[in-house]
Amino acid sequence: MIKNTAVIAAAQIRQLLFSKYKYLVWVSVFLIACMSGLTYGNEFTSVVREELSGSEYIAEGYISFVAGFVLIFISFSVGDICTGDIQDKTMYYELTTGKTRSEIYWGRVIPAVVFSLLGSMILILVSPVIVSMKHGWGTCFELSDILFRYTVMSAAIIRIICTMIFIAFILKKPMFTALVGVGEYLTTNYIHSDSDLLGVTSMHKILTSYERWDVYGLDEDWHMILDSNVTMSDLMFTVIISLTVAAFMLYLGHLYFRNDDLN
Repeated sequence: MIKNTAVIAAAQIRQLLFSKYKYLVWVSVFLIACMSGLTYGNEFTSVVREELSGSEYIAEGYISFVAGFVLIFISFSVGDICTGDIQDKTMYYELTTGKTRSEIYWGRVIPAVVFSLLGSMILILVSPVIVSMKHGWGTCFELSDILFRYTVMSAAIIRIICTMIFIAFILKKPMFTALVGVGEYLTTNYIHSDSDLLGVTSMHKILTSYERWDVYGLDEDWHMILDSNVTMSDLMFTVIISLTVAAFMLYLGHLYFRNDDLN
């Protein structure tokens, strides 16, 4: 099983290297993320501290803007990698040559998770990197703390990817899966239950949560104290929930695909 799964996964990776469609989607979202960073500060209204900085940009919750486009990227990528070969009958050929349903499933799921995760992390990182290069890091968050949060946030992204994988194998058409991502992007800002279900809320919570104290002195002297440390219990709970949901979605996807007629 491992050998055949690796062969199918390698074939998907080769397709990724020469797929103009996937790179067009990724580059489009990448440019949008870049524009978010480049235009930051043009009409600046601070919500945390009166400073232009990379850490202020994160504290303002930019992830809410970028996460929607990450959803679109994931839905396009997952839909194409997991179910694109249903349309051209490649999966039927694999079945007739002795490949099992499990090998076909995991041979596509693994590249889909890896490609979507790496692409998503780059998309989320690019904006604060650009802002920090322009304005410096600032004083809102410790850099080491944010890097740790980004690492933990990968669990929430994996949850989103695995949910999309399950949806993709049900719909069996890449464009339908892409439309789900676009629809979620359009509704997550208004229907918060969608954000909770997919894991977007977890992404936002991991990246932007902090403790704040306002200290007032004489003559209207005012200082803000921020503590960007997050408790390990909160992070571990989010990671465990995210990975559990991700594993469950992959299990459901495998169960569905194993009994599907592929029509």
